[in-house]
Amino acid sequence: AATKIRNAVTDSAVVETLKEIKRIREELVTDKDLSNAKAKYLRNFIMATEDPQTTARYAVNIKTKNLPEDYYETFISRINAVTAEDVQRVANKYFPYKKLRVVVVGKGSEVLYKLEKIEFEGKTMPVFYFDKFGNKIDRPVFSKPIPEGVTAKTVLTEYIDAIGGMDAVKNVKTISMIGETEVQ
Repeated sequence: AATKIRNAVTDSAVVETLKEIKRIREELVTDKDLSNAKAKYLRNFIMATEDPQTTARYAVNIKTKNLPEDYYETFISRINAVTAEDVQRVANKYFPYKKLRVVVVGKGSEVLYKLEKIEFEGKTMPVFYFDKFGNKIDRPVFSKPIPEGVTAKTVLTEYIDAIGGMDAVKNVKTISMIGETEVQ
C-alpha cells in the first residue's frame, strides 16, 4: 500500500492502513466493494490494451514470465471469477499485518513525534531510524538540513545496497501491489 499525504496526518494514515489490512484479512469484502474493484481492474486492463506498447509488453510478459499463452485472453474471465472468499484467502496468505514494515519518507521533524506514539492493537509500534546509506542509527536530531542529493529513492536504494543488494533479496518472494487512495 502506498499513499501521499500531508505530514500532519502521517500517523493516522499508518494506523488506518494497518486497520484496512487487518480488516481485509478478517472480514469478507462486500459485494459492492468487490464489484467496484473488479470494474476498476477491468477498465484499466481494457484501456491499457489500446496502447500498442502495452500489447507488446503483454507479449513479452508471456515469454519472459512463463505465463500461459492465453493469459491475457482469459484475464477478464479470471478477474470476474474472483470471490470475496478468494480475496480473504489471498489477504491472509500475503498480508501478514503483524510482520509488516511501514516505510515513512518525509520530513522527520514534522512526523517523527507522532509516529513514535502510534498504537495499534494496544501496542506502541517500534520506530527504527536509518541514515541515507540505509544503516541503522540512533534517533536523529533535526537541527541540520538534509544533504544535497538525498531523496527517498536514494535512501531506499542505499538501504538495499547496505543489506547486500538486489542479489541478497532475489530469493525473497515478494508480492507488490500498487494502489491509490485519497484521504481528506
